[in-house]
Amino acid sequence: YEAVNNGYEDLTRKLLMHTRPFDINQRDATDEQPIHNACRRGLTNIAKLLLERGADINSPSQKGPNEPIQRPIHFARDCDNIETVKLLLNFSRESG
Repeated sequence: YEAVNNGYEDLTRKLLMHTRPFDINQRDATDEQPIHNACRRGLTNIAKLLLERGADINSPSQKGPNEPIQRPIHFARDCDNIETVKLLLNFSRESG
């Protein structure tokens, strides 16, 4: 989480390639996954790394019972991260 949250692309890549297996879709205390944070922050290259390693492109996140369900593409769109939106659309099309 910290490597993604801080935008450390090289460190994220190294951790994904060289650490023991872990759940890439594990949620934090706010019900979010690393893919949500990467998309919100417009970290397109990190989002791509996460998707290539199995991050769930359609993973829902909901802050509370009365809050809307948001998926990675919603985070990217709501924060005007156009390149990340394009990545998600292309990845979805290619893996679909």
